[in-house]
Amino acid sequence: MTALASVAQDKNVKQTLQGCGEEFSEAKNDLTKATTLLEDKDYDGTNSLVNEALQQEVACQKNVLNYKVSIPFNIIYDMRVYEELSDAAMRMIVFFFIRSPFVSADETLIQLQCHNAEVPSTCIQCVKSDPRGQSTDKVAIAGIVISCLSNHARSLSGNMTALASTMLDKDVKRALQTCGKRFSEAKTDLAKATNMLKNKDYDETNSPINKALQKEVDCQKNVWDYRAFVPDSVIYDMRVYQELSDAAMRIVDRF
Repeated sequence: MTALASVAQDKNVKQTLQGCGEEFSEAKNDLTKATTLLEDKDYDGTNSLVNEALQQEVACQKNVLNYKVSIPFNIIYDMRVYEELSDAAMRMIVFFFIRSPFVSADETLIQLQCHNAEVPSTCIQCVKSDPRGQSTDKVAIAGIVISCLSNHARSLSGNMTALASTMLDKDVKRALQTCGKRFSEAKTDLAKATNMLKNKDYDETNSPINKALQKEVDCQKNVWDYRAFVPDSVIYDMRVYQELSDAAMRIVDRF
């Protein structure tokens, strides 16, 4: 970006590209810190810094949107890959290090409980990602799925809030801020669901899960007209959030 800025003729393009160069330089520092935190086993802190580095790219992408014709395709492609790698890194950290409070399940039981989900593969990936233990029961499987769901709510809340902070358009900013609040509220609902599950209040467990899902549905409606401003990785996370919600409620329904 810095090299591209040096040859840009238009002052606005030059300034925007220089800004992007600075954003990615800051992102590099964030990722260096994230590597250190990972080595120190501070997994929540690691993901926070990876997400901050991602937001630097999001801010850059928004700024260069009006000047795409001045930017080579390979740069646009690299920015897309950067988003995908950021998403992959955060998912791996959540799945392999930020562990569920429940033990993991064996293959047969995972297949049995996830089979009735609308998207079984999402449910299976979530449950199998928990590395602790070799066998468990269906209640613990539901707990693992709710834990995955809560992790997604936390990630989406942070991403929506960070994305809102980069927006100049008031309507887009307001919609994204509202989404950030909704996902934060969803985390509270899911904490209630986890407690109900632990207390064997199975008849009421699905109620807060459904409330948490409705907050995602409301968010999706609010941002639909502004989806061009929302990274594909965030849209993907919202879809996974819906799939995990469906899986959790179907598993609990069978108790």
